[in-house]
Amino acid sequence: MVICNTTISIDTAVIDEWTSWMKATYIPLLLNTGSFIEVRLLKVLNDQDQGGSSFALMMMSRDMQTYKDFEAKHARKLDQLHNIKYGSKFVSFRTMLEEA
Repeated sequence: MVICNTTISIDTAVIDEWTSWMKATYIPLLLNTGSFIEVRLLKVLNDQDQGGSSFALMMMSRDMQTYKDFEAKHARKLDQLHNIKYGSKFVSFRTMLEEA
């Protein structure tokens, strides 16, 4: 299994709206690609408040090839959708993980 973990720091002013949108819209779109076994949105508990809160979006894929196919076919479109809606309200970074 391969996990793409995207850590997102979101502006405090939009946390409730963003969290609802992620659960109702973005995560279902991720799952509908067929690329992920499971997707979870988790709040980071040990972040330091600097005008926002951090979340981990964990996307679990069967293998690296399935994830690469997602990147080639779907990632840009979904990233653009998120950027259009919340562009100046977040920063993020991705970490690729593999089950040991």
